[in-house]
Amino acid sequence: QAQLMVCMGLSPYLAYGGCLEHHKPSSDWKVNLMLTINQAARRVGLPNKTLRYYDEIGLVSPPARSASGYRLYDEASCRKLAFVRRVRQFDFGIEETRVLLDLYDNPRRTSAEVKRIANEKLALLDIKLEQLQCLRSELALLIDACAGDRRHDCPILDHFDLPGPTATHDDR
Repeated sequence: QAQLMVCMGLSPYLAYGGCLEHHKPSSDWKVNLMLTINQAARRVGLPNKTLRYYDEIGLVSPPARSASGYRLYDEASCRKLAFVRRVRQFDFGIEETRVLLDLYDNPRRTSAEVKRIANEKLALLDIKLEQLQCLRSELALLIDACAGDRRHDCPILDHFDLPGPTATHDDR
């Protein structure tokens, strides 16, 4: 049984599983629809499992549940989920994301706090980028050393079998 649900001013057609590609939202549709987890996940570009996880850890919880106990998402929760997806793309961890989401929801926040957090992440990304550059260089050398023919010996596998740190683990 399809349920009428609310999100982002879409027509009832979409609440019943209609395809967004073949249906344009109606500008005169004023009733907000709650989306099922499947619909919300598709809308924000995350797997259903991730939405359940975010609910379980209290990051973004659906504002309502159906009579059957199914999670229902509204426009605000969909926006938060999209925000979290984008934050996570920048490699922020769950706790960092939680802090940024709290700041996002706080109308009295200052941009100074957000900028401080972003600068810390940028510094960590710079370190990670340097480490990836070292790994790339090392792998390129290994590829050059490998004949890549029918022989059994392979310098790439031999290198991976060596004990000890790689080029990215220096004493900082």
